[in-house]
Formats: sequence, structure tokens, C-alpha cells
Amino acid sequence: MKTNILKATLGLLVVFSLQINAQNDPELNNKTVEKGYTKSIGEIRKSYTQLDERLYHKPYDNPAFKEFYLLDANSEQALISQEIYTHQQLNNRGLRESIQSKLFEVNLPNKGGKRYSFQDDNVIHAYFAVFNADPEGIKPYSFYVSGKTLLEAHRYGDITFEAKYEDNEHTKVVTDSGILLLLYSHRARVADMGLEVVRLDQMVYDKTPFNTIGAAFFGMLNNIEKFEKAGKYDNCKMSFRIATTMKEHFEKHPKKVQDDSYLFVLNKYEQIKQRVKGWDAHTAKGIDMPKTYNMTPATTQKALADAKKQFEGAFKVDKLVFLEKDWKTFKSPNYPYEITHRSLLVGLLTNEGGVTYLRQYNLQQPGDGKKWQNKYQFTAPFDGTHNPRKISK
Repeated sequence: MKTNILKATLGLLVVFSLQINAQNDPELNNKTVEKGYTKSIGEIRKSYTQLDERLYHKPYDNPAFKEFYLLDANSEQALISQEIYTHQQLNNRGLRESIQSKLFEVNLPNKGGKRYSFQDDNVIHAYFAVFNADPEGIKPYSFYVSGKTLLEAHRYGDITFEAKYEDNEHTKVVTDSGILLLLYSHRARVADMGLEVVRLDQMVYDKTPFNTIGAAFFGMLNNIEKFEKAGKYDNCKMSFRIATTMKEHFEKHPKKVQDDSYLFVLNKYEQIKQRVKGWDAHTAKGIDMPKTYNMTPATTQKALADAKKQFEGAFKVDKLVFLEKDWKTFKSPNYPYEITHRSLLVGLLTNEGGVTYLRQYNLQQPGDGKKWQNKYQFTAPFDGTHNPRKISK
């Protein structure tokens, strides 16, 4: 699959390749404090021995888990697409395939052998863990907000994974190489890490200095302006989402100082916010309104209501149209081959600044084996058509 996705480096995470046995890791005594950090390499590594194993794959417990943490700065850095459509990793062996087409393999001899997880965990694990270790550093704080933004993208369906089939329990996927057992339910995983975000957000207010947040926030706004001048509007979108989270921390910090600098940064954010809708005008390609089909009023009303609820906070859904007339039904590959869900392509229409935009999503209705549940979920297609496209007049 070829995708034309603009990427921008969110920063280097200086977390070194970890060994299985913490006692045999010489870096635990490394007192070097890297630029942008307040804790030494050794202090950060020691914190990984105390991570909550219910949420984090502790790198000293299993050699496979070290891959959830980025390698040293000379060998790997994280890249996240500005559309939050897919994420890739650049390492010393070249650019890896995106998480759309790859699952990460973990060998667990004591738990039945190989399991697979989604590769975005590499980024979220590393970003959250290093902030947990050093919440006062400007780099760890910036990494945390980037990871939080990536996690939020899952909730809105902006990140998708290429799996030909995922069963009703979300514990296995079917690919060209056969059935792969997942390390955990992806949806449960997003929920668990969402709870971790609540804890880490509180850590921001308790331990991250107000000036550190302000510096990171101001720096992100400057980056947006640089992207604008270069015509990189997709980069602007991702950076603005990160900046919006930083703004929340900036305004809610218990030790905030509302001086001229404080007001200057907020005013800069508001000025940029006024230009956000113009970015879509640059990036969205004009298309003709596709052919639509009628469904029952009850289905239409329920689907529209669920769409508004799912995407609340991301964009305002004004209208929903059906782009297919027949549902695709999916069943379990194992006997007794019970139904798991059915899917239908729909278009979500929004009116932004007098311009109509279309976002395509797969409307899914879960099944419990014999009947359909009275709810709908929306997942993003792999071809990027869930990104806003301007409807030509």
C-alpha cells in the first residue's frame, strides 16, 4: 500500500537499548544528564524496574519487551504522520513499514509462545515511561503530550491497522501469514492507557514546572508558524493538536503566572487557531459528491447520533450519507462461524467556514453471534479518505 503522508520528527527520545537483567546493565550507573532532561540516564533506567506491569511491558522482565522502548539516539527515532493516519519508525536499517501493515512480535515462552501487539506501543510506551521517570524535563514532557495525542487518535478512529479480520473478542487477527494471537485486546489497551493518561496529566500539574510547559508550548507554536511558511499544512494540523493539549496544561497549572508573557503565548495560539480552517483549504482536494443510497430512517438517525457522539471534540458532524447500499457481513473463521460484525461505507459531512467537507468511514455494527447490537462504531479506511475532502460546487 502506498500512502502519500507527510511526516515530521517529534523529537529524539534518549532511552537506550535495555538488557534483561537490571543488575547487569552498566547504564544504571550512568550519571549523564542529557540536554532537555533533569534526570540522568541511570535514573531513568532504574525507573523502568518500577513500572506498573499491568500497563507497561517491563523491559527487564523479557528481552522482547525492550523493543517497546526506542533504542539509542544513533539508531532510532520516532516519526508520527501529521495526519495521524499512520506512524513509522526510522532506524539504522532504514525506514520500517508502517503499523498499518505490521504487528510487533513478542515471544512469551511461559504464556504459550508468540503474541503480537500493535507497533504504536513502541512510541506510547517510550513516551509515557520517560515522562514518568523525568516529569520535570522539557523533552519528556513534550514526548508525553505527543504520545497522548497519538493515543487520542485511536479514540477518534484516526489510526487504523491493516488486518483482514479481527474477531469479536479482538484477541486475534487474520493476515496473509495466518491467525495471529494478540498480546491484548486493542480496545481494552486504549482504555487502560487512557486511565494512565489521567494519572500522568495529574503528574504534569504536580511536578512539571509551569515555565517548562510554557517553553514547550511556545516552541510548538513557533514550529507551526515555520510549517505554515513552508506550506506544510498537514504538519500544522498535527502540531496544533499537540499545542492544544499543551495549552490546557498551561492554563490549568496550579502555579501559573498570568503575566505579559503568559498572555502573549495565549494570544499567539488564538491567532494561529483563526487560521486552522484555512489549512484544510490548502490540503483538501475538491471532489464531486459521490452517489448516495437511502437506508431506513431509524438506521440513519441512529448512525448520525452515534457519529456525533464518537467524533465529539474532533469535528462536528452535520450530516451522514450512505455510500453503499449493501452491508458486508463478517463471521468468525472458526466453527460455528458466528457473525461478528457488519460494515457499510458512509460519508460524514461537515460545514467549515462555508465549505462542505466529506470524511469517509466504515460504519460497523457489532454482532453477538446471532443478532446485531443496537450501536454503531466508525473506523477509518486504509486509503486516507477519512481525511477531510472538499466537496466541489
